Amino acid sequence: MADWTIDQVGEWLIENGFENNVKTFKDKNIDGLTLMRMNDDNISQMLCTFDEDGIIEKPTPEVKTKFKEKLEDWKVMVELEQNKQVINNKIEKMSASSPSIKTRDYWMDDETFSNMGSMEEDEEKAKSDDVLSSTSSLSNVSFDLSKIDSSKQEILKLPSPTISPDKDQITDITTSIDKTKYLVNDNTHIQFFKNPKFGPYLIEYLQQKISGVKIKIEQSSSINDELFSSFNYILYLSGSNQDIESTYDEINNLFQTIKIKIYKSLRVRTWLRNPTAVSIIQAIMDNENNLFTVCQSNGKYNDILKIFYFHNEKFNYIQNIDNIIQSYIRKKIITLPSIVDKNMIEKSKKNTKHDTQSGYSTKYTEQYQNKLKEMIENYNEENNMISIILNEKIYNKVRKQQSIHIFGSIKLVNEFIQNFQNLADKDTFTVFKFNPITSIQMEYLTNIGSKDLKVIEKEYQKENAKIRIRYDEFYAPENLKNDIELSMNTLLSSLESITFECMPLYYDIADKEILHLKNIAHKNRCGCELILKKNLKLYRIPKAIETSSTINFVSRSLIKQSELFCSSPVVSQQAKSSNGSVEVLIGDIAVQKADVLIIPLVSYGLKQSLIERAGNIIRQEQQVEKTEKDKNSIPFFIETTASNLTCKIVLFSNWSPLKAAMNDDNLVEHIRKFISKSIKYVIMKNEQSDIKIESIAFAVPDSCKNENILAEEMIHETKQQIELMKSPLKISFIILPDQQTLYQQFLTAIQKVQSNDDVYAVFSCPMSTITVNLISSNNENLTKCKEKIMNHMKRSMVKIKLDEFKDWNQYMINVFYKYCYDRCVLLKLDDDKRIRLIGPINNVYEAKHKYLLTNALIQEKIHIQQLIIKIPRSRSIIQPQRTESISTSACYNIMLSYCQEDSTISHHLGDRLIDEGFSVWIDLIGSNDSFLQINKSECIILCISENYIENKFSQNTVEYMKQMGKHIILVKVQNCILSDWLQQLIPNEIYFQMFGSENYFDLQYDKLLLKIVSTQYSSS
Repeated sequence: MADWTIDQVGEWLIENGFENNVKTFKDKNIDGLTLMRMNDDNISQMLCTFDEDGIIEKPTPEVKTKFKEKLEDWKVMVELEQNKQVINNKIEKMSASSPSIKTRDYWMDDETFSNMGSMEEDEEKAKSDDVLSSTSSLSNVSFDLSKIDSSKQEILKLPSPTISPDKDQITDITTSIDKTKYLVNDNTHIQFFKNPKFGPYLIEYLQQKISGVKIKIEQSSSINDELFSSFNYILYLSGSNQDIESTYDEINNLFQTIKIKIYKSLRVRTWLRNPTAVSIIQAIMDNENNLFTVCQSNGKYNDILKIFYFHNEKFNYIQNIDNIIQSYIRKKIITLPSIVDKNMIEKSKKNTKHDTQSGYSTKYTEQYQNKLKEMIENYNEENNMISIILNEKIYNKVRKQQSIHIFGSIKLVNEFIQNFQNLADKDTFTVFKFNPITSIQMEYLTNIGSKDLKVIEKEYQKENAKIRIRYDEFYAPENLKNDIELSMNTLLSSLESITFECMPLYYDIADKEILHLKNIAHKNRCGCELILKKNLKLYRIPKAIETSSTINFVSRSLIKQSELFCSSPVVSQQAKSSNGSVEVLIGDIAVQKADVLIIPLVSYGLKQSLIERAGNIIRQEQQVEKTEKDKNSIPFFIETTASNLTCKIVLFSNWSPLKAAMNDDNLVEHIRKFISKSIKYVIMKNEQSDIKIESIAFAVPDSCKNENILAEEMIHETKQQIELMKSPLKISFIILPDQQTLYQQFLTAIQKVQSNDDVYAVFSCPMSTITVNLISSNNENLTKCKEKIMNHMKRSMVKIKLDEFKDWNQYMINVFYKYCYDRCVLLKLDDDKRIRLIGPINNVYEAKHKYLLTNALIQEKIHIQQLIIKIPRSRSIIQPQRTESISTSACYNIMLSYCQEDSTISHHLGDRLIDEGFSVWIDLIGSNDSFLQINKSECIILCISENYIENKFSQNTVEYMKQMGKHIILVKVQNCILSDWLQQLIPNEIYFQMFGSENYFDLQYDKLLLKIVSTQYSSS
């Protein structure tokens, strides 16, 4: 054993329940010698395992203790093997002193079963007196033969059990023996009679040999209980003296043929770990016809099997013994899944030599556990040729492992395994995946068809089947798998479907509508799958017709909002020609939908960033050669593939505006060459390859000192090159968001090359189309659901027409486009220049209201301009603390009266009015100058809130305003109820609500502005 191979060590591990560690031992080349030298540290390391996620799990103390015990047992066996020669010498010595002993022991490994015939040899019969003396002298000797080498097939002589009366028996051996009675008082011999078939068979056997004798077997108490068993057997013989004597001698001779077979293979030793193994083997032997044996265990650990038998082929079928050991006995271990909680057991597939049930994750019912325990109890009670033990090993507080250890007759073991499998198939939940289910079917079954699934579950309620449609799986016994799948397929095949497209939606409206459409479908008992297709569409922003009356209608707030919209990535300035277009926009060049990206030398690391985002780009053959002479003045290109980018080709250039001389003429020439060479390179690429190129995007450099020349020359040269080309080409200049100054230079440059008929700019609007797939078990539901979805889309989306942008300046137009864009309203111009608004109904009418207010404000201001030649405007805000420096004759268009708690929103309103060009006095209620500033103001705005109404100065101040005949406008900066005194002083006055969202504030501000303008100049 110490010279075991690695594979033999692996078999030892499996036999002792460490099959999960076999691979580790093999990887570390652990053979018998290494196993002998293992210490505690080695054991802890070698018993580590890996869970499903590859995480190392250290062995528990219980596992290490078990391994150490098995290892100590193994080392003892090795010790015995090493002392084998000493044992053999003792045996030979004892055999020599007792030559008449006719008992023979065999130790057999599993491999030697086929060689049994060659192992037994005839021996010389001994005389009766020799047998008596030898048995008396050796009757209490015990030999440990556990390590006799079976490979030598050595035949050993051992002391036979007592086969004749000892000196303490009834009849003395020196006197004549009463042969009418044969006393059986040897423990081993007595064991034969415990087989109920042995006695009748023995009588029949003897009577066939000696027909005249009659035999009767009785059980009697032992004379000396200290030496013998509690009961002896007596064979009473009757007949002629000759027949009695012959029968007596035949019995004596028969018992002297008893021999021993010893089995000590690894397989047998694992059997004997079962405490009932010997009795089960005995029962299996007794079950065979004409075979009589006595089975015992021996050895320090009772791991040696000894089988006593009659070495008489006429009496005993001795050849059946080895066949039974080899083929009729089986041990099996069924490892059940780890129990993680009371109801659920997760099971993983493992290739071990133990029987583990194949399949998916399982869930065992309480009914199953009870039936399993009942089946094991019935087998153990009804069959003495099988032992079934249900072991439970607790790893920690939440995890325990069960295993079934089966040992016995191979027929019964196989029968139990089959019954266990049938029970598991019937009462064990196995997790099965459904056949492929489409997403819309899954959605329908999850939200709508749950009742249909309940019907299927109810059909198999007794079997505790469970359908988990959200996880695309179901729990059921193995034998119900096909039935449930058939029921599911029948349900799915009964569903009907319909597909249609909704009207186009703009911006992100489609994303918001998806939830509403699904709710409509679910309410009409339909499953719904929505496929969203998006694409960008360009719309023009018209160029305003500037007039002397509209130029002055510009506030700082208006300019700021206009610039904010025009600098957004969705807006681009564009100049068209008959053969293409040039545009300028702010954005990220890496995401531009252009066929070719051209990247010059820039200072902000664009090249490195682009290469990282592109991924695995490949450098292509260079088509424009460079020479030492012109490498600093004429650009050359490195062409690469686009890889992960949306373009087709990337051109990296060595050109930079810093490489030119610093005078303007050289810079102009340098820029023109770069643009012309770049465009020509692309045209040549288009002609020489299969790649179709229709658009180019230039990354604008950021390191030019004269940005005005850079912008003008790039735009001018690009437009000239486009006009010279034969095929249309769209060229874009992409500027970073933080390059606002450079962007303004490019806007100015592109506006210079625009024709009078050109639009001011274009903006891109994402357009979405929703394809609706409906599914239901009722065709009427489908028709009804489609109708409701179409009606919802019509109600939620509306189209209205407005007049053109008459008398609007460019800032107003841009800000109105921004207003619509922020509210997901598409603004389109018809051929007659009339405005069409498309979008959600509420948002569209908000935009319409904005248009009407702006239009009314424009007309009001034009009307005022026609009446008044000039109205002075002060653009500075005047605070109370600065009144000392103001002339007492100064007047203000507007006075804002507020309380301290409403300071933020009141100042915000004041700033907006100042941006419009009004001179504004912002007055804190109760200040010393309040009444003086009231006299100087043309219009007074009261910022109404609960704090303002409750202020002790409010009522007196408002009464004074009324006495002075001032125009008073009420503005609510908080949602509050007007007090009685305020309603009496200012009855029926319309107020403006300036609280709420910023969008609502803007709309109310336009109304307020119109009111101020109309009120302030009504007297004019």
